[in-house]
Amino acid sequence: MAATGELSRQERIFSAARRINIALSPALAAQAVDNAYEGILKGDLTEEEALVMLETTAVKAEAGTLKVVGQT
Repeated sequence: MAATGELSRQERIFSAARRINIALSPALAAQAVDNAYEGILKGDLTEEEALVMLETTAVKAEAGTLKVVGQT
């Protein structure tokens, strides 16, 4: 259980996805979560690395600095 003031892994995932959704789109938020889980399943990422990836994506999306492939 997360300590007071600390988010659980699931809360961190939902928070990052929500932030990407708001900054960009629901489809890109879903794709970011899918990519994180795929990395975990393939063994390329640990759960913590996947969470950091999602949170970094959210920060970049909010700042307008995220480069989206195929988007002009």
